[in-house]
Amino acid sequence: MNQGKGMKPRTLAEALGIKGTPVMSNEQMQAYAWERKLADPGTQGVLLEEQVSGLRGIVIHNAKTTEEVRRVLRDEAKLSVVEYAPPKSSEPHFWVPATGYIHVVNTRGITRLLRDEALARILSYLLPNEVEIAISNYHGSRREANDRFEHFAYALVDDIFMHLDKAAVTKNGRINLLLGPYVSIDDALSTDGCEIAHSTDSDYLNYRIVLAGTSEGKEVVVNFDYIFADQAKDVLHKLYKGVAAEFSRQGISINVLHYGKVGVLDPATNVGDIIIPTGAFDEEKLQYAVRRGEPIPQQYALNNQIASNPDVRALFYRAVSGRINSGVTVNTNSVLEQTAERLRIDLGAGGNWLEMEWAVIASLSTGSHSTYPGTGSINHFLAGVGSDNPLRGQTLGETHYPREREAEVAKAMIRIIQHMPELGL
Repeated sequence: MNQGKGMKPRTLAEALGIKGTPVMSNEQMQAYAWERKLADPGTQGVLLEEQVSGLRGIVIHNAKTTEEVRRVLRDEAKLSVVEYAPPKSSEPHFWVPATGYIHVVNTRGITRLLRDEALARILSYLLPNEVEIAISNYHGSRREANDRFEHFAYALVDDIFMHLDKAAVTKNGRINLLLGPYVSIDDALSTDGCEIAHSTDSDYLNYRIVLAGTSEGKEVVVNFDYIFADQAKDVLHKLYKGVAAEFSRQGISINVLHYGKVGVLDPATNVGDIIIPTGAFDEEKLQYAVRRGEPIPQQYALNNQIASNPDVRALFYRAVSGRINSGVTVNTNSVLEQTAERLRIDLGAGGNWLEMEWAVIASLSTGSHSTYPGTGSINHFLAGVGSDNPLRGQTLGETHYPREREAEVAKAMIRIIQHMPELGL
């Protein structure tokens, strides 16, 4: 799909197709977009200058793999390509000097596509040249591209079951799924009585199987790297189905532990504070109801063990330091399209924070005994770290994220897993 060229929009809000005041200034948007789509100024300064002055187009290759795009550009189109890694992107990007085009690979999912589209619009607005934006979908179909993301998830889970220690899962009566950025948990895994038994890297999502030492032997942990909302839905759904099939009628419990960044709305919460969610609003439903003068919709129950289980909470609190806040999160799907007006509605309705995964994760446990018959309980352990406070002007465009605090939370999750025999979950 080609979004074409045309008259430059007058404002950044118009470029993004949003109504209201973007919470990021033009300068903050530029910093955010440059770091995620253009070359690293520290290592590829000349390439960055070439892109800023000569960018003519951006093509987002949707639901294709890096190797597929590399082959098309180099082998089929016979283009001279510069492959580079933006400072804050996990995917390779391709710059074609002859055309002035950046080719972006989206293998991660629908949420990632929305962000890539927004980043492309920001570049098109802020750079001096007219920039064409195009989406090249798998098989030329957005629907088939969306379906392929599910196939990526299913292939990943099939690989997990090939390497899973099924006897240990049966012995323990549970499996632990740990989701969060590797960078914050690597040190804990190397020093806390854990063994990485298997690791698979892929364009779609990296995972590894970890054996964590406990008082009664080894706990099986499937550890996923940074995960997006629709990825979490597809991967967890396939995993739950696999547990129901592989361990039929054994009542295997599934413990889902997730940590990551959280946007701050609550005036009493600071960047760097640890956040424990107790419930979640769906932002679109909330915004719709408030604007129509209707009652505020009901929160989603997260059933967060860190908030509700005294033994789990005590373990977690002993493992971390600093301020800890609990309250309600707002499930959103776009950082770049946030407006001050929308965030004030979220806050006024009782939302304390913003994030993208927790409501998605929690929703899969609704009716789980019917959807995944023969499994045991699905338990959630959810915590995050305040990463930005956009209503205070502290946006992701320039705010330093305290990764060391996230590492504390990740280490606390390992501690909880290592006490699963005593917790009986």
